[in-house]
Amino acid sequence: MLKLYGYWRSSAAYRVRVALNHKGLDAELLSVHLVKDGGEQHRAEYANINPQELVPALIDLDPDVFEVAVTSYREQEMSGEQYLTAYIEPPDGAEIDSNTVILSVNGTILATAESPAILDNLLVVQFKLTPDNVGDILGIEVINVKVDEQHNRIVVEATTALAQPTDLIELTVSGDLMSGGNFIGTDAVRVIPRSNQSPLAVAGSDQTVECASPAGALVYLDGSGSTDPDGDPLSFTWTGPFGMLTGKAVSATLPMGTHNITLTVDDYMGGTASDTTLVTVHDTMRPTIKSMRSSSNVLWPPNHRMVPVTLFPSVSDTCHAARSCSISGVSSNELVNGVGDGDTAPDWTAPDWEITGDLTVNLRAERSGKRSGRVYTITVQCTDAFANNTTKTMTVTVPHYKEKFKDLIEWIKHHKRK
Repeated sequence: MLKLYGYWRSSAAYRVRVALNHKGLDAELLSVHLVKDGGEQHRAEYANINPQELVPALIDLDPDVFEVAVTSYREQEMSGEQYLTAYIEPPDGAEIDSNTVILSVNGTILATAESPAILDNLLVVQFKLTPDNVGDILGIEVINVKVDEQHNRIVVEATTALAQPTDLIELTVSGDLMSGGNFIGTDAVRVIPRSNQSPLAVAGSDQTVECASPAGALVYLDGSGSTDPDGDPLSFTWTGPFGMLTGKAVSATLPMGTHNITLTVDDYMGGTASDTTLVTVHDTMRPTIKSMRSSSNVLWPPNHRMVPVTLFPSVSDTCHAARSCSISGVSSNELVNGVGDGDTAPDWTAPDWEITGDLTVNLRAERSGKRSGRVYTITVQCTDAFANNTTKTMTVTVPHYKEKFKDLIEWIKHHKRK
């Protein structure tokens, strides 16, 4: 199914619709408002379809065709021959004898009309161009000829150059009327003799972008620096981990790592060129420890025994689902063998904590009887796949006394003072 992007006031789009109808081709009609919000043809999504930001644009499974007479395009696609298409408005509503319509230059016949049809009061005819008939008119030996109706020109490949290759050549369409008399219509084209020059592909500067999710990052690719020395329109094809994308400017989500992205441009004249850009998606953001809990927040009774404690951190990371966490350190607000903690073997020589696993530690249930209680501070470090890390601490206490005995102890202290 073809897609035709146009505007209701565009005469070029109207002629394309006429040509499609003439060829019996169905196309989905899509509106591109040329005035609204500064012109919808300038939006990025339309630029991906037609980098020239012009209407109409005909989209097929093959590379995009922009503002080219569709009749000519379809004939070339099917047969490889080159055609000029003429849309003739009969003078004063008279009927034209389509069998007499010719295309000539300076009185010399270049071609006779083919495939005549009447559509919307217009006579639509085609003129087949060959290297021989174009060469005869120009007075040079032509090897190949290509009709470029988009730029109103005929591009020829010749063994010799025109004396004045940039001059406009006037084409004349003429024929007889069924009621007698004749008609004449003229138009001008520029004939450019040359061998096609290859375009220049510019894929843009290398990029380094920050990941935005475990899938990677959305990356924008711009090939607008690409040029063609002959001024030919270009098609743009991007290839990379995403597969293939078309358009001058595109976007794609790339995974973590370094990627080679290749842009290939085609000038529709047999010339192509490629360029590669390097895109690196990396991660410099630290993971986040949102919260942390332990299997025991309070050690009781203070019997000098080692108590196993397990930590459970809750971690999030923008770019990685996988990360590792471990205890990086333990400290206490009391000395190992402090005053009033009870000299019970082996706690005056053995450490008061021992890290036994990534998130497990043994803590001694011990505190000084002369202070408010012991506080162990445990530090946990979490690291992602790109060595970004963050830390968080939590505390485990050995209280001076259990909360439920607090009132009794305070009462005893109060009465001892009396």
